[in-house]
Amino acid sequence: MDIDTKTFYKISSSAMGCELQDGWAILDMNTNQYFSLNPVGRTVWQTLTDGADFDQICKAVQDDFNVDADTCRNDIKQLLDDLERQKLIEVR
Repeated sequence: MDIDTKTFYKISSSAMGCELQDGWAILDMNTNQYFSLNPVGRTVWQTLTDGADFDQICKAVQDDFNVDADTCRNDIKQLLDDLERQKLIEVR
């Protein structure tokens, strides 16, 4: 899996989020669909609040959770791809 670690991600203007007890809820205001994230996803989403590159996102997850670098990178890439596919984040 090729990962450009300097790719910059930010939350889409149509996505609104709020904290849940065990994660994060996201509303896509364009489609009125709700999405939920687990605690790792919550950390990713909170890191994206001001925009972040891939390395910054992985560092935040590794700081909060006991996960090795390779697993973190692969899992975060998959999550970011899913969020982008749903148009919840923008890639620059």
